[in-house]
Amino acid sequence: MPERDDTSPRSAVARDRREEVLTRLHEATRDLVRASDRERIGEVVIETANDVLGLGIAVFSVVDPDDELLRPLVVSDEAAARLPGVHDLAYGPGTLPWRVFESDDANVYADIGERLPEVDDSVGTAILVSLGDHGLLAVGSSDERDLTTADVEFTRLLAANAQSALDRTEREATLREERDRITALFQNASDAMVEIRYETRDPTISAVNPAFETVFGFDAESVVGRSLYDVLVPDGDRSTAREHVELARRGSRFEREVRRQTADGPRDFLLRGVPLDDEGTPTVGYAIYTDITERTEQTRTLGRLHETTRDLVRASDPTEIARITVSAARDTLGFPINAVRLYDAESNRLRPVAVPSDTVETMGDRPIYGPGDGVVWEAFRSGEVIVVEDVSALDDGGNHDGVASAMYLPLGEYGTISIGSTEANHFDDADVQLAKVLAANASVALGRAEQERELRRRETELARQNERLDEFASVVSHDLRNPLSVARGYLDLLSGHRADSEEWDDTEAEYLDRIRTAHERIDRLIGDLLTLARQGKSVGETEVISLAAVAHSAWQTVGTAEATLSVVEDTRFRADRDRLCELFENLFRNAIGHAGADASVTVEPCEGGFAVADDGPGIPPAEREQVFERGYTTSDRGTGFGLAIVAEIVAAHGWSVSVEASESGGAQFVVRGVESVPAVDE
Repeated sequence: MPERDDTSPRSAVARDRREEVLTRLHEATRDLVRASDRERIGEVVIETANDVLGLGIAVFSVVDPDDELLRPLVVSDEAAARLPGVHDLAYGPGTLPWRVFESDDANVYADIGERLPEVDDSVGTAILVSLGDHGLLAVGSSDERDLTTADVEFTRLLAANAQSALDRTEREATLREERDRITALFQNASDAMVEIRYETRDPTISAVNPAFETVFGFDAESVVGRSLYDVLVPDGDRSTAREHVELARRGSRFEREVRRQTADGPRDFLLRGVPLDDEGTPTVGYAIYTDITERTEQTRTLGRLHETTRDLVRASDPTEIARITVSAARDTLGFPINAVRLYDAESNRLRPVAVPSDTVETMGDRPIYGPGDGVVWEAFRSGEVIVVEDVSALDDGGNHDGVASAMYLPLGEYGTISIGSTEANHFDDADVQLAKVLAANASVALGRAEQERELRRRETELARQNERLDEFASVVSHDLRNPLSVARGYLDLLSGHRADSEEWDDTEAEYLDRIRTAHERIDRLIGDLLTLARQGKSVGETEVISLAAVAHSAWQTVGTAEATLSVVEDTRFRADRDRLCELFENLFRNAIGHAGADASVTVEPCEGGFAVADDGPGIPPAEREQVFERGYTTSDRGTGFGLAIVAEIVAAHGWSVSVEASESGGAQFVVRGVESVPAVDE
């Protein structure tokens, strides 16, 4: 194949032609850069295809956003002449133009008329080039000349420049829309907003919205160009403000609560810093001030109510609690017109016990209310808060002179608090909620005061009962035991006389034994009564106890020669040693009394405590709850107080006791709730 001769006249013409086309394409690119919308871009592309590339047939199509079809936007005169319906053409998925559009490439079609029947056969060869996401450029020669590779190259270059221009205009349109939205938001926002530039050391105000002018009382002209610090930030907040401005300079958002001077005085705001561009280092940002004064004031009020609660907790007298409540309603909630009434059960009336001077000056002396007496009694009866926006509309016979609106809050079962205002419809939801908090705290304080009164009453009554018990114990100890001792002494003398006389018979001897037994039973009864009267449900100092040691110690004072005690296993727990020993003594006496002198008694630990079992006849299930009652006994020799003492000692330790059947069928007393103590190595 002969080498290409680039020095031939034809090659020189082609080279010159190429340079000319590239130069003119470069000039067209400048026009594309200046184009402001895609229709103008289409016009430049069509003109360039006609005048520079010599392609008279040219169609610039874009994707219609409404139906997402390719539709012609700009058409050359030659194309319109050859294709009369070209403006109405539309191509969607599956069609040849759509496939080229999606391929993001350029294709040459020599038989375009066959592929697209709606195109005139005289068009001949056509070049279809994708415009990226925007559309499609279709060109052809009006003189039906063959299209060369240079034509394809130049068309692709023109399409690429057009695509760049379309990308730019789309970005600019998006930015314009965003700026328009930001501007509309800026101008119409209810929050005060400041546009800030960060090009100097201090943030400079470049614009403010109307809400800013209203809230802070500045005209835009007086603050634009000034430092934000000088206009809004107090000296004490400069350091913190600079830290947050540095965050904004780095493109970070921030939020903080601030207090600023406004046209209406100091107000609390949530300040939000929003950079206009959060990528890189923004030069413009916004400061948005959202008024949160009501929220922060409510928080402060709740804090002051918490302090009032401490005063209410310390108060012990209902009248004192009522006075603290009306003071809090006046000083903390800002309701100087109020009154607290407490319920008097004897008269079934609500009586005013705390009335501020403001209330008396406005409304006069406050009346007593009873059943059916208007809205105050209704709030107390129903336990519901009643808010009256216009007191003049009330027709309840109550004395509401001097106020225009009011709310009535129950203090539980203890009374009410009435709060009034000289303005109609004065109370909002926040007022009602705060008043509810105060009323609830006062109700709790009144309830606690009543409990303390009841406790003091019971303590006084208990003290009197203890005095009577002491007197009873003294009578039992001295006035009963002394005659009993005398009787036992004479019984011993009589028994000795019988031993020296032969005139006594067996019947008389039996009577003497019965008298002695009765004396012994009376003595045990006196001992049990003294135990119940003087100790009851109380324990002294506790210590770590060995179950086995205490059981064996108690057995020494109770056991008989024939009876046996078996301690299966030892355990340790905390208890009052003397009272625990007393518990075992009573359980052992009960076992021997029912199982006999040769009873077999077992003591062993169990889950959560210990058990004492015997081999006697046992206790029927129906009687197991009764055995711990005072005076209950089924034995002629029993006092009926031994197991009651056991129950008292168990309760004093915080334990529980129950009766079950032992393995041998006897009785088993189980003590639970006992917390074991691990053994310590000696």
